[in-house]
Amino acid sequence: MVTVVILWSFSLTAEASIIGNKNENQRKLKSSKEPKAKVVKSSKGPKNNKAPKSTKIPKKSKSSKAPKELKSTKSLKAPKSSKTPKETESSKSSDNEEETESSKSSDSEEETECSKSSDNEVNVWKEFYESTNGDGWNNNAGWLGEDNICDWYGIICTYLDEIDIDLAYNNLKGTIPCSIGEMENVTSLNLSHNSIEGTIPETITNLTELGYLTLDENKLQGPLPEEIGKMTNLVTFTANFNQITGGIPDSIGNLKNIDFIGLRDNNLVGSVPDEVCALKDKDDYFYLLLAGNKIQCNCCGYN
Repeated sequence: MVTVVILWSFSLTAEASIIGNKNENQRKLKSSKEPKAKVVKSSKGPKNNKAPKSTKIPKKSKSSKAPKELKSTKSLKAPKSSKTPKETESSKSSDNEEETESSKSSDSEEETECSKSSDNEVNVWKEFYESTNGDGWNNNAGWLGEDNICDWYGIICTYLDEIDIDLAYNNLKGTIPCSIGEMENVTSLNLSHNSIEGTIPETITNLTELGYLTLDENKLQGPLPEEIGKMTNLVTFTANFNQITGGIPDSIGNLKNIDFIGLRDNNLVGSVPDEVCALKDKDDYFYLLLAGNKIQCNCCGYN
């Protein structure tokens, strides 16, 4: 009995020591494994984390693509989406057309007053008729009718298709329209002894085929046309007994065919340009009549 007890206790002691050794070995094993685990973790830490590569803030900014979003906002701008530029261009074109039409209308009104307004020559004659009170003329036979203008009173057409206009002593009242410069093939214009007022329009100098211009005894005022020198076919120009003011234009010196200029009893002032007096040196028959003005002339018939 005693022997059995001793053996049982011995077996318990051996088992306890075995268990203790086993536990000790496990602790040693754990303790030995912990450093290795730490080393592994510490060694792998940089590879696993790699914050620069995993985070890659610059790449995220690229992935967000803020610049492209800005571009997209540009694409959403009203001019492109709503096509405002085209509409603006169309509106501009419409505005330009309106302005062009308005400018044309305003220009046409100005051209009606100072011509190149009439595509049809008959309209030019109509403007002249209305501007000088044609209904009140002493004789307006045929004017503005369907007959050829050569059959109108005061219009003489030659076989060379030249036109002479003689409406002297015919009670013309009003003004000479600027559209008179659009009359074609006019070689002689006599409007003397009427009651025409206003100025001699500058556009009359467009009548470059005109040889004889007679405007005596009207009520004309203002200066002489500055570009009268363009009328190089003028042989005679008279506007005596009016109220013309200013001086003698230098361009008169360009009238190479002129023989006689009569401007007596007006309100001219200054002195006669040397270019005009030089005409007398070129042509002994040239005569300049300026009596009754406050003008100095060394080559005139009367000073």
